[in-house]
Amino acid sequence: MADAVRRLRGQARGGALVVAGEAGVGKTRLAEYLSDAAAKADVRAVHGRALPEGVGGPLRPVAEMLLELTRDRAAPADAGLAPYLTVLASLVPHWRAADWSAPAEPVVVTAEAVLQVLRWGAGDAGGNGIVVILEDLHWADDATLAVTRYLVDHASEVPALLFGTIRTGEGREDVPALLEAGGARVCPIGRLTPDQARDMARACAGSGEAGLSLEDTIAAVVRDAEGLPLLVEDLLATGDLGGIVPRFADTVRARLARLDDRQRTVAGAAAVLGRRFDWRLLDRAAGVQGAEVAGALHRCAALQLIVTEGSGFAFRHALTRDVILADLAGPERCRLSLAAAEALAATAGRNDDDHVLITGRLLVDGGEPLRAAEVLLQAGRRAFAAGSLSSAELFLREAGRAAKGNEELNTEIACQLAHVLLHAGQLSEAAQIASRTVAVTDGRDLAAATAMRLVLARAAVITAAWDDARIQLADVRRGRPADQQAHAEAAVIEAQVALGDGRPGSRARAEYLATAAAGIARDASRPDLACEALEVLGSCARLHDLDAAAAAFTRALSLASEADLRVHRLRILNELGTVEMLRDARGERLEQARAEASRAGAVGLAVGIGANIAALMAMTARFTDAMQVAGEVEGAARRLGLIPLQAAALLMQGFALAHQGRTREREHYLAAAEATAPDDPDLRAGAWAIGRGIGALLAEDRAGARQALARARAEAPDQHARILNPYEGPELLLRALAAEAGPAEIEAAAADVVRAARWPELWFGAAQAVARGADGDAAGACAALNTALEAGDRYPVFSALTMRLVAEAAIRDGWGTPGLLLSTADATFTRLRLGRASAACRALLKTTGHAAPRRRATDAGLPAPLIAAGVTAREAEILDLLADRLSNREIAELLFLSPRTVEKHVAALLAKLGGEDRSGLARLARGLR
Repeated sequence: MADAVRRLRGQARGGALVVAGEAGVGKTRLAEYLSDAAAKADVRAVHGRALPEGVGGPLRPVAEMLLELTRDRAAPADAGLAPYLTVLASLVPHWRAADWSAPAEPVVVTAEAVLQVLRWGAGDAGGNGIVVILEDLHWADDATLAVTRYLVDHASEVPALLFGTIRTGEGREDVPALLEAGGARVCPIGRLTPDQARDMARACAGSGEAGLSLEDTIAAVVRDAEGLPLLVEDLLATGDLGGIVPRFADTVRARLARLDDRQRTVAGAAAVLGRRFDWRLLDRAAGVQGAEVAGALHRCAALQLIVTEGSGFAFRHALTRDVILADLAGPERCRLSLAAAEALAATAGRNDDDHVLITGRLLVDGGEPLRAAEVLLQAGRRAFAAGSLSSAELFLREAGRAAKGNEELNTEIACQLAHVLLHAGQLSEAAQIASRTVAVTDGRDLAAATAMRLVLARAAVITAAWDDARIQLADVRRGRPADQQAHAEAAVIEAQVALGDGRPGSRARAEYLATAAAGIARDASRPDLACEALEVLGSCARLHDLDAAAAAFTRALSLASEADLRVHRLRILNELGTVEMLRDARGERLEQARAEASRAGAVGLAVGIGANIAALMAMTARFTDAMQVAGEVEGAARRLGLIPLQAAALLMQGFALAHQGRTREREHYLAAAEATAPDDPDLRAGAWAIGRGIGALLAEDRAGARQALARARAEAPDQHARILNPYEGPELLLRALAAEAGPAEIEAAAADVVRAARWPELWFGAAQAVARGADGDAAGACAALNTALEAGDRYPVFSALTMRLVAEAAIRDGWGTPGLLLSTADATFTRLRLGRASAACRALLKTTGHAAPRRRATDAGLPAPLIAAGVTAREAEILDLLADRLSNREIAELLFLSPRTVEKHVAALLAKLGGEDRSGLARLARGLR
């Protein structure tokens, strides 16, 4: 362990070590040793401990560790930590802003937040790393184990050493295997051999007991300790040697015998409260005066039964408490448990859920399980309303165990738990519980059966199981529920199904249903459902008119703000921002949505918005920014398990590279995106159309572009309900250029284009211009092109590409100002260093009798090293083409030069840049891209 600490400080690399063994074998001593070793190495150590039966609530050990790490520290201004501060505030109360509310994020987001705060803490501690000690993980709740496993999985990414202890034979038996599978080193610890026990006793012993020599004392300790280090220390500390049966339980009983009756009652009351107990409850729980409580605690401490912990007390060992509980007579334990529950209820606030699990356990132990179930159910409802899904789940599961045998209460608990799991994204279990509850309540409890069918319908919508959703909704309608709110929810879900399944006429039906659902929801006083209905209307409108979509989403946003529906507001902001991105090519609303999502702790939503922002940057030729934002999204999505977003981020990086002419790098990212989400036809269509198709056009590979666009059509032949068609517009323009599509066909296709969307307006307008020009309608061609270029003015690459292609038709058919189109496109291609497209523009300019404008090196946006070396714009074009391993003849054909001229430029480049050969120049060019 000391070596691990030294490596942590020297190499800034973490790891995970777990020790497992029976009670008393020395796990706590090892944790103390590690803490001391860290202090000597000037490494920060923080601690957390799980308690039995989930006492302390979900993530209690993690929260304890974070509170120690952040005590007296304000929330840091750390860029890497900023998106997770709201999530961390769930565990670190003093980091909560005034308007903070608990975020409903999956536990993996909490785990990533903890990883980030450990990275911050390690750096803040002088860069020496940090040691995290989590004890008694056999008692950890599911959320704590999920976070711990995540930390183990990513231990090498942060300078943190994770040390865990597990007691075997108690609590969860699967914890060692779970952590070992993540890469933790699990070390089983057994009892001491007689020689080891003797060595330990000699190291701990001072002098022999009265009447015994030191060796006799040590021999007695070795005999009675049975190889347990705890007993070696205990026996030496108390002198309970000779004449005592060599069992720990008998040692505890012997000490209890030295207490009077009222002191034993206090010890029993403390035991029912837990290993660590609030001594202020003991007067009520034990029925004795405060002074007597103090005296009893002092006596128990003197007998090594309890120890002080800060301002509180705890049993010296968990086994000590176990012995006291086991020796309590049944009626006495029930009496003390109920009294302790009443004491807790009298001191805790109405909404103080910290003691709920303890109260529930005490009521069960006191013989009142149904009362315990009611207490836990109410706590679960409060936690769910506050957005604390993990706490709600824990309380409700405990309530279900307590309510066994009471069908009515069990049904109530199951209904609430199904809703919690649905919101937490645990769809499979939510559906299982809902199905079981429907089977029990069908025909007997209409409200419960209806609520669970709606849970099943929502789960089906989330997983795109449209037929399953219809079946559940049909059953709801057949039941004729009297509850207006159930009618409203069913109407909203029915509209979502109509929108999602894509059947003929589904959009019109979804709009009709959503309009009706919004009215029903308002009548039922359910603004949340009204918001959902307006979201469906906005999604429907987005398929044909972005202005109408923006209006619907704006209404939904106003309603969400008025009703303080924070989660709905964030989701709608993202939708509205996406519409404005497609309509206006602007990202202000998306940036606002991402900032609000980060502040609210909606990390998954913030990552998704980041993917949209990266897409906008790629489409508007902000390539460096696009690569940075998409890279950040990819990393976060990968760690959080958000596979679709990870694939989308890879796709955006592929787009950014494709539109810079970086073919090999582009293909790496596009292939990675397709491999990450192999079942997403829309992603594959985008990769082939916007990635490979547009990339081929920029490389002047017209045939390759048409093949790529045809492949995109084959991948997703039907326009998806939530994206703009990526292939139809460019494909139609190329067909118009080849005289394969005339004005009538293009006009018919344009009628179905989403109104106010810049992408299709650019391509369809350009196709209309080409077709009208071919028909001799010069004025109509110019008007169509002007409209198209106005729509595309914020897409530099696409707009320049359109001008280059249309100019070709304008020259052929004798209309417009092809020279101006080509010079404008050439300027854009030169600035973006798209050599082949630029060369094509300049060559076409020559055919029109226009001289290609002379360019300086700075006009081409060359890197500073090339400008400093005196490289000309023409030489830079040739250098860029060398990166693609083209021969002199191939370069000459592209640039309309002679091979001899190209050869001279290559020689000049070798002289200016100090390259050994053209392969060296090619490597240099690829490095500059």
